[in-house]
Amino acid sequence: MSKLNKILYAMGIIGLIITMIIVYKNILNVFEVRFVIGYLIFIFLLAFYFLSITILRMRELKWVELRKRILKFVRLSFLNSVSVFVLVFVFDYFFKTLKLNFVKVLYTSVSLAFGVSFLDLVFLNKEE
Repeated sequence: MSKLNKILYAMGIIGLIITMIIVYKNILNVFEVRFVIGYLIFIFLLAFYFLSITILRMRELKWVELRKRILKFVRLSFLNSVSVFVLVFVFDYFFKTLKLNFVKVLYTSVSLAFGVSFLDLVFLNKEE
C-alpha cells in the first residue's frame, strides 16, 4: 500500500470520527456544517480516486486475469441481484412495509460485485 493511500485512509477515519461526533451531538455551528460538507466532498473524491486507480491498474492486467475478474463480476452481480430481490420479496411478504426499488437493488448489487472483483487492485502495489 502506498504512502498516499495510508494518508488518505487516516484522513478518512479521522474525518469520520469527527463527523459522527458532530452529527451525534447535533451541533449546528457554521464551522461544523462546513466540515461535514467538506468531508462528504472528500469521500466522493476518494471514491473517484479508487475507481480511477482500479481502472488504470485493470489496463495492466493480462487478458486471462482480466477475463476471470470480469466473469466473477458478472456472476456476482447476477447472484447479488437475485438474492436481494428474494430478500425484499420475503420481507415484503412478512412486514408489508418495504417498497421494491429495482434501481437501488441493481446499483447495490453491481457496486458490491465491483468491489469484490476489482478493489484489491487499489490496495496492492504494482510489485505484488
